[in-house]
Amino acid sequence: MRLQQGFFWWIAVSAVLPLTLLMLGLILYGEWLYREQIRREIRASLGNISAGIERSLSGERDIILQIADSSAMRGYLPVLQAVGRGQAPTGFHSETDRLGRFLLSFNDIIRGQGILRVLDLSGNTLIKIRLGQISPPLFDGLQDVPYAEPERGEDVAGLTDRLDGLKSNEVSYINLFNRDAEQALLDGVAPLELGGERVGYLTTSLTGQQLDYILQLAPRPYHGRISLVEINPDTPDQHGRVLYDDDQSLLFSAAGDSTRLVPDSLLGAVQDYPDGEIREGHKTVYFSEIFPYPDRLLSWIIGIWIDDSEVNEPFQRLRYGVLLFSLATLLLSLFVAHVGAARIARPISQLVKNFRAISRGEQAMALYAHDTEEIAELSTAFNDMQENLDRIQRERDRAKDMALQNAKLASVGQLAAGIGHELNNPLNNVISYARLIEKDLAAGKATDSQDVMAIREECERASAIIRGILDFSRQVPIHYAPFDMREWLSQTRALVLSTAGDRQVRIDIECMSDFTVCGDRGRLQQALINLLMNAVQAGETGSTVAVTARQMGDNYRLSIFNRGQGISDDAMDRLFEPFFTTKSIGQGSGLGLSIALGIVEQHHGALQLENMINDGGTIIGVMATMVIPVNPVVTQGESSA
Repeated sequence: MRLQQGFFWWIAVSAVLPLTLLMLGLILYGEWLYREQIRREIRASLGNISAGIERSLSGERDIILQIADSSAMRGYLPVLQAVGRGQAPTGFHSETDRLGRFLLSFNDIIRGQGILRVLDLSGNTLIKIRLGQISPPLFDGLQDVPYAEPERGEDVAGLTDRLDGLKSNEVSYINLFNRDAEQALLDGVAPLELGGERVGYLTTSLTGQQLDYILQLAPRPYHGRISLVEINPDTPDQHGRVLYDDDQSLLFSAAGDSTRLVPDSLLGAVQDYPDGEIREGHKTVYFSEIFPYPDRLLSWIIGIWIDDSEVNEPFQRLRYGVLLFSLATLLLSLFVAHVGAARIARPISQLVKNFRAISRGEQAMALYAHDTEEIAELSTAFNDMQENLDRIQRERDRAKDMALQNAKLASVGQLAAGIGHELNNPLNNVISYARLIEKDLAAGKATDSQDVMAIREECERASAIIRGILDFSRQVPIHYAPFDMREWLSQTRALVLSTAGDRQVRIDIECMSDFTVCGDRGRLQQALINLLMNAVQAGETGSTVAVTARQMGDNYRLSIFNRGQGISDDAMDRLFEPFFTTKSIGQGSGLGLSIALGIVEQHHGALQLENMINDGGTIIGVMATMVIPVNPVVTQGESSA
């Protein structure tokens, strides 16, 4: 039986019974799905609110630590140390005024900090910033030090014990000054230390305005109402305290008293699970627990109250529509079955033809996307297989071309080595004889001496070219040793400054950070010099060659950019071929990039040259990039320091 006929008869026979069951189960299933959607949306809303509150509180902690570590605060620590030791601090008033003005400017920028205080070891306030103003030191202390607030009196001992128990380099939360109904948040305290000795404290009493903004701007799905309750069983007066509530118009910055406005069932449910939902009368409460203070067991419960009528109302209309829709579906399903079977059969038949074409070595037709997910996945898988086959064939052809190129380079290297050895000895002899003639002509004609000197210089240049050929043709073992990247770049730049100066080209080096790499310092320097010389010679007169070095994970990246006309497409394909050069005769041997590539690859790295194009599509220069491991793996035949 063909797929089309089988699919048609199966749909036709089985349509009546599923539709009958569908009428009975669709309403319940749809209602369940709808409630699940509501749960997901409200969970997402609760998650966003929790994340916003946690980010805000975390940001406040970071701000306190940044103020405590600021240069202005560090300059005040000796004053706090002297006060703590009972000594008369030098420059107390000027230093206190300077730090107060700094904290005032900081308080003006971030209003959510509320009250900023600097306390001595006894918990007395030396500096107080409130509502954008510095509280003047109007209260005299026992140590002849003026305070911005009265001394703590009998409460000092208990406060001192709480402060002594705080951890260093952290923001801890305690009730500094007898938390009352107007204070929704605990006070943040960061110990101040000088030379390992605790000398005072930086405190902040947050107003909660930022938290009010987060809660007021939070979306309220399904006309829900938001409340936030404090869970603090160890402090009965605070347990169940409402800090924010839409219905009661309570805010963090104007919190209500400890009167419970939430049912006991919600407080009890939180003890069993931190995230969930409960029914309370004609409403459902979705809640989530967060811990606002890292060092306290105190928690907050964020609740969204949803009226059940918001959920049930859509299904009153849905119950009437499902019956009519089911009757219409029963009639349409017969026609859809016929059309659907035909649509599925056609792509399968095309797939069979494609497989037969591949078996004959012919090019198969690409399959287009289908509405049916399984058919679409099958078409995608076949197209991917066809692309992979084409890619493998291209890679095979590319590997074949590379093998031929490597064989050609090896032959060129062997030929170059033989020629270099044969020419090097007679050139050395000519240089030696030229030097002897120079000595004999020292007292003779200046013109003859210059001619002999020209012979010697040309021979030395030819000898240098031959040495480059020999370096290219033989594999010199790599000697690995650590060296500082910034110093190495500076020394390498100095070696090419003379040539750059002749062409009026500036070389700028930017090393993003100090780091040490391991490699053959001399060989890598030779590779970088070759790239710099190419950049200087190819750059425009008066331009700048920019060298950038940065560490990227296990590798470091060297980029050399020079402005110019760029590299043509024909030259780009032959850049790394030995003896290929676009320079004028006498300006280069065509081995610089080949040698640089060999050095980089010996260090298990990669070298790339590319034209840089601006937004208008115009070539503005060339970027050469070396990517080399910071610590290459030393292989057999290589050495390391």
